[in-house]
Amino acid sequence: MHLDIHHAQRILRQRYPHIDTPIWSQRSTYSVILCTQNGDGPTVIKMPVPWRLRDLDGDQRVQLAQWLNETTSTFLERLSARGVLLPRSYETELVDGYSVHLISYEGEDNATIVQRHPRELPALLREMLKSIRPVLLSGEQAVGLDARLGNFSGGIYIDVFPPLVQYQDSHLVHFPNPSDPEIVAQEVDRKFSPFGILRRLRFDLIALDPDLECIFFSALDYFEEPFRSAMRDAFASLPDAKIPSLTRFERAQLTEGIPANEVDTLREVAAKLIPLRGRERSAVLDEVFYTTSRSITTSFSEHDERISRFREILKPFL
Repeated sequence: MHLDIHHAQRILRQRYPHIDTPIWSQRSTYSVILCTQNGDGPTVIKMPVPWRLRDLDGDQRVQLAQWLNETTSTFLERLSARGVLLPRSYETELVDGYSVHLISYEGEDNATIVQRHPRELPALLREMLKSIRPVLLSGEQAVGLDARLGNFSGGIYIDVFPPLVQYQDSHLVHFPNPSDPEIVAQEVDRKFSPFGILRRLRFDLIALDPDLECIFFSALDYFEEPFRSAMRDAFASLPDAKIPSLTRFERAQLTEGIPANEVDTLREVAAKLIPLRGRERSAVLDEVFYTTSRSITTSFSEHDERISRFREILKPFL
């Protein structure tokens, strides 16, 4: 991780002299991120997938970096047109063939806030739902959302990479984008449909604590009918809703019967079965997330192997 951050600082140093003394820095799944102080206040400098760009030759690197900037800008434009709250400023640049995003700092993300102040969750959820409401009710699939707590600060969508947007003739659902049309269609359903978007948010909460599900359902009261009841009925029909009333044998049958391509169902059942044990629960759920991620697999056989591993992970918790 430190190697990636130092590499980013070396690239950015000539353009941004203050980069050597960041307020904080981190590597996320897709980016190296540094928060710096300048005359206008804190600024977030994000470099999407620099480790991938670093391995490319000059022209290839520039082409991919330009594509990263163009698709992100398209995503931002579509979100803004629909009324989703975004950072006050978000600019994309090319620096030495790398994609660089300059973003106004909007405060801590909601996941960080909830960790320190759990009672803030209901208010934060309402802010998020108010912001993304136009997308949820639009009835179209031109733009998606990754509505997890860590991607928002209040109602502001602060982490928009990778872009989830219909771009040219295809949907961008991941980076790198899956080549299999079946996987793309499944990811569109997960990230571009109202139920899919809310389902990912709900998982974010039950992964922290299954008891937070009640706060999620209360937050749905923000929506009018018939949308509210349609969403409640859809969640009530999910397999994990049955778990409290099942025997150990029935739980085993449930987990074995979930198709390997139903990523969200696999994760939700795991979140309900794994007991609350602090770091142990977090570590197991991280492994669950990895073993069920189909977008990052290289073959169907690899995915099947990971799902077999997933079922083994859950056996002690049945």
